Amino acid sequence: MTKAICYTRVSTKGQKEEGTSLETQLEACLKFAHEHNYEVPTGLIFPEDWSGATLDRPNLEEVRNQVRSRAVQALIVYSTDRLARNPIHLAIVAEECEKHKVRLSFVTEPLDASPEGQLIMYVKGYAAQIEREKIADRTIRGKRMRAKQGRIPAGSGIGLYGYDYIRGKENGQGVRKVNEEHAAVVKMIFRWLVEDKMTLYSICVKLTEMSILSPKGTNRWGLSTVARLVRNSAYTGKTYAFKHLSVEPKNPKNVNKRYSKVSRKVRPPEEWIEIPGATPAIISEDTFRLAQEQLRRNFERAKRNQKNEYLLSGHIRCGLCARRYNGHRNGVGRSAYLQYRCAGKHRTESIIPCPSKAVRASEVETLVWNEVKKVLAHPDLVLFELQTRQREAGNREGVEKQLTLLGKRINGVDGAIQRLVTLYRYNEIDDEYILKENKKLKEEKQRLLQEKEQLRKRLEVCAVTDFQIETIKQYCDGIAQNIEQFTYEEKRLALEALDIKVIVKPESIDVQGTIPAITSTQSR
Repeated sequence: MTKAICYTRVSTKGQKEEGTSLETQLEACLKFAHEHNYEVPTGLIFPEDWSGATLDRPNLEEVRNQVRSRAVQALIVYSTDRLARNPIHLAIVAEECEKHKVRLSFVTEPLDASPEGQLIMYVKGYAAQIEREKIADRTIRGKRMRAKQGRIPAGSGIGLYGYDYIRGKENGQGVRKVNEEHAAVVKMIFRWLVEDKMTLYSICVKLTEMSILSPKGTNRWGLSTVARLVRNSAYTGKTYAFKHLSVEPKNPKNVNKRYSKVSRKVRPPEEWIEIPGATPAIISEDTFRLAQEQLRRNFERAKRNQKNEYLLSGHIRCGLCARRYNGHRNGVGRSAYLQYRCAGKHRTESIIPCPSKAVRASEVETLVWNEVKKVLAHPDLVLFELQTRQREAGNREGVEKQLTLLGKRINGVDGAIQRLVTLYRYNEIDDEYILKENKKLKEEKQRLLQEKEQLRKRLEVCAVTDFQIETIKQYCDGIAQNIEQFTYEEKRLALEALDIKVIVKPESIDVQGTIPAITSTQSR
């Protein structure tokens, strides 16, 4: 039988005449216990003559101790005002009972149905909401303070693969240090992606074949794991706090989850707070940039289990909306043929379908490959273009000097960001000011990085030596002899090497290339 405890209380003599004496309350409580199969031992009956305005009552304190120790499974009280006059006090006791799995019952009114019961439920929910808001506010303030001190706040990716996190609040703590064993794997992954042009799937397979343990300690690497790794700018030495915001998922799969905000949304970059020096760099910014470009190429050129070969996949775009042209099989049976169609025609891509027309794959592929063959079969065109660009790029020494000056300007911006963070750390500036100024400095840095990239390309052109030109000539001579026997894969490699771009316009098809300059227009 379920063990219960009874609590009765009076505060004035007049209550005796009103039928609320200790004896009549106890009689009603025991009857209630009998009807609900509760056992109330003599030692668990606590009468009290005390004011209901406070919770500091001797017998009530003993009752609450019994509840906290879970010595009983139910607490029976004659009415809500016998337990407490203050609704907040009622909510406190009710919360204790609920927490320790003790059923709270009132003889004269069911807790869930009575106005008092509804009030208790409301007060409990309101108090819990206030407490949650307080906890959230304390957490955010604590994270901001930790970021000001140059340490990584909890929840900002402290367990990043390739690093060990140094816990603590002292100098040199709360930051990451390089884990040499894991860092070697990180460098290898980026090298496979950037230099070997491997796909994420191929990288996963290779890591698994080499028996390299994943970040979770298993012998299998998942696509999502590698994708997150190669997209994380922290490997370049950049650490940001408040980069993500927890939100509720748009289509929750499990409505009974303990926490509702299980999805993460990227905040606007101006709300991020950089923590200089918290993460040592494993790769360079140039390597990271090249990795992102390769990811984009891999995405655009993925076969996605397609049954047909589309030579221009990833190289052909719409001249009206600039979206990709995707390979598509039109029709069925013998009358079916392959074509390229603008992705903007799909409702998932654009509310207003793109008016561009599809093009037959055989026609446009023949056009483009003929232009490529002209270049590969005549190495003089390649050499002339390289020499022309070498002259246009200017003096190598002058470009290097410009790059050096630009590097100093970029370092100056980084220094300004660091000084800004230092002022924020010592409460010299507020959140609004650091967000505004940080945004300006990041925009300036982005502009300088773009200028640096242009100079870097000029430097690459300047680096073309006579020896390299001769090597390229020999390479083109070899290609010219076998170009008619090229396989599909070899043709794709040639398109990649020449950076071929095909622009489909309503009136023409433009074929463009980077090295050498291919510009061909075919009327439609």
